[in-house]
Amino acid sequence: MSEPPAILSHDSPGFHLAKTWQREPKAEIDPVVWAAHYLQALRDLAVQADWITLDDGATPPTAALIGIGQHVHAINCQLDRILQHFLACFEIAQQPHVQVFAAPIIAKAGIDGFCNFQHHPITLMIDPSRILAADWPHLVAHELAHGIARSGGHGRRFKQALDHLCLAHDLPLAPDNSLETNVLRYWPPCRKNPSRDRFWLELGHLGPLHMNQPTLADT
Repeated sequence: MSEPPAILSHDSPGFHLAKTWQREPKAEIDPVVWAAHYLQALRDLAVQADWITLDDGATPPTAALIGIGQHVHAINCQLDRILQHFLACFEIAQQPHVQVFAAPIIAKAGIDGFCNFQHHPITLMIDPSRILAADWPHLVAHELAHGIARSGGHGRRFKQALDHLCLAHDLPLAPDNSLETNVLRYWPPCRKNPSRDRFWLELGHLGPLHMNQPTLADT
């Protein structure tokens, strides 16, 4: 792999890394190279590096990399706006330090997103290809609750964090018996994207309506 673009610094604080990938790359930067470095940056932050990869459905892979290189910053901005909306329900002094990235997560991992709460700042990885854009806030809330609870499980601390986020932003609360059932693993509910295999390939063809920020009112 070629040297990373000059604006990337591997010894920069985590927040600088998140902001880097929310900026549109300069026109002279090869989008395939930009995407390759982006995916490597995600692997460095992931719970398991091999979870971050384009599935076989993203063929030809170069087309998917071009889409990521040219447009992933816009999705990262949308996810960050959703994240900041949730964080606003905390007093400034109590807000956790969190960053979020759009990530292609391999299907065999069996997840739509994950939280690395052992990293500082807490890092959320969201696969926007797997669910409808209107439900991105649901998945961000779920992974953020893991970060607040500092737990990968779905026990009482996770439920308390998730309830707080759902109440503050008018998302559906989990049922009263959710600790005794398996429902918290999938709460709030997210609708699957029927075109997920084409998402990264068609990133460059998304119109303005599709690229608008999903809001909590859309859920």
